[in-house]
Amino acid sequence: MKRVLAVAVAAISMSATVASAEWGVGAGFESFRWKESTAPTVKESGLRWALDLTWTQSREPGLSAGYNLKFYNGNVDYTGATLFGGVPISGETHYRGLINEIRAFYRMPQNKVDILLAAGWDRWERRLSAVQDEDWNVLYVKLGAG
Repeated sequence: MKRVLAVAVAAISMSATVASAEWGVGAGFESFRWKESTAPTVKESGLRWALDLTWTQSREPGLSAGYNLKFYNGNVDYTGATLFGGVPISGETHYRGLINEIRAFYRMPQNKVDILLAAGWDRWERRLSAVQDEDWNVLYVKLGAG
C-alpha cells in the first residue's frame, strides 16, 4: 500500500489540467473509502485513477451551461464478512465507473459567486470476486454555490 501511495502522490503532482476555449482535461488519483455498520464491519479503501473532461459554455456573468464526464477505475483493499458469516476476510475489490453530469451556472455580476444546478448519472461496477459483482446506476440532482 505504501508503494501505491507513493505512485499516487507522484501522479497527482504530475496531473495535467488544460483549459482552452472552455474545455478542461484532468487526470490523477482519488481516494476511496467505504464503511458499513455491520457485524463484522465491512470496509474498503484505496486509490482509483480518474480521467475528467469538462466543458463550460461561458465564464461571463449570467446564465451558462456546462458538462462533465468522468471515468474512474481501480482496485481497493477490502476487509469484511464472508457470505456465511463468522471470520472476516480480506482481499481486493475492483471498481470501474463513469459519471455524466449536465450543469447550469448563474454567475453574478461583480461577485465571485456562482450558483450551480446539476443533474447526473453515476454508473459503476463493483467486482468482489469472480462470482460476486454489483452494478449500480445512481441518478442525482445537486444545488450549490461556489
